[in-house]
Amino acid sequence: MKRINFKEYDEDFEDEIFPFLENEKLHILDKSKVEKYSDLILENYPHKLGRVQFYISDLILSKSDFIGYSEQDWINSIKEKLTQIALNYSLMDKEFVLIGDNEIENSYHFILEDFLEYFWSFFSIPQHTYLISKNGEYFFGYTFEDDLYFVQSH
Repeated sequence: MKRINFKEYDEDFEDEIFPFLENEKLHILDKSKVEKYSDLILENYPHKLGRVQFYISDLILSKSDFIGYSEQDWINSIKEKLTQIALNYSLMDKEFVLIGDNEIENSYHFILEDFLEYFWSFFSIPQHTYLISKNGEYFFGYTFEDDLYFVQSH
């Protein structure tokens, strides 16, 4: 498999995600489809200046509540919360699309259960990261400020 051409900043990122691309647990989304999912986000979720505007009621986890805890505790809590929501809403086998707001060059698609293996590779990037189900009904947002949100469209 040919290596992806990432920004210099992303060399470690490329090394982290390459095994998942290689074993097909992560796929690069065709650039022609990125706009479709960006539009789906903007159509279904409130936004301002190109960023989704979350409500406090959508907040499911905030790093500010983890002061004094280790980074690994934070990572484990995110994985636990993602898993809990995925199980509660029967999302484990659903396909999602990941769109970052500026630091990664590509968008990706994957089965949510597979994403749980490598989510931190994306969430550790200083950017807003959006995960939207292929049908647009479910949406996770991980912010630059380390807040995790979950929204179901109405």
